[in-house]
Amino acid sequence: VRVKTFIVPAMKNNLELFKKDYRRTTLLLLAVWLSLAFGYFGLIVWFPEMIKHIQIQRYLGETDQLYDHSVSNMNVTKDFQNRAYYNSNFTNVCFDSLNIKHVTFSNCLFTNCTFNKVSSSELFFKDSRITNTVFNYTDFFDYKFIRTVLENSFFYNLRKGCRLDFAENYSAYWMYFVAFVGTLAVLPG
Repeated sequence: VRVKTFIVPAMKNNLELFKKDYRRTTLLLLAVWLSLAFGYFGLIVWFPEMIKHIQIQRYLGETDQLYDHSVSNMNVTKDFQNRAYYNSNFTNVCFDSLNIKHVTFSNCLFTNCTFNKVSSSELFFKDSRITNTVFNYTDFFDYKFIRTVLENSFFYNLRKGCRLDFAENYSAYWMYFVAFVGTLAVLPG
C-alpha cells in the first residue's frame, strides 16, 4: 500500500512535465542533462587513457637505445632511466645505491657484477645471461628476469613489501586536472 501511495503521485507529477505547456522545456532540459552526464563519464574514462598514451609516447621519445655497449671495471652510483641496452656486456661492474627506472637489458651478458641497494621500476632483463653476480638489498623479483639465465648468482636481503611495479605513474597535477574537468561537467546543475 505504501509503495502505491508513493509511486502513483510521483508518476502523475512526471507525466505533468510532458503536457503541452512543459513538453518543449522538459525535452530540452532532458537533452542537456543527458549530454552532460554522458560527457562527464566520457571524460572520466577517456582522459586517463589519453594522458597514459601521451606519457608512453613521451617515454618512447626519450629512451636511449644502446647497442653493443661494453662496460667493465666501473662503479655506477648515478641513477639512470629510459634506456634500452642490446647485445651489451657488463664485466666487474658495481651498481651501488641507485634507482633504475624504465631500463631494459636485452641479450646482455653480466659477469662478476654487483647490484647493491638498488631500487627499480620497470627494469627487465630479457634473454640475458648473468654469471657470478651478487644482488644485495634489491627489489629484483623473478618477473624481472624474462628468459634470462642466472649462473652462480646470489640474492641477499631481497627487499620485502609490495611487489607492485607501477608502470605508469600519473603526476598529482594530472589527477587533479581530470577531477576538476569532471567537476565542471556537472556545474550547471
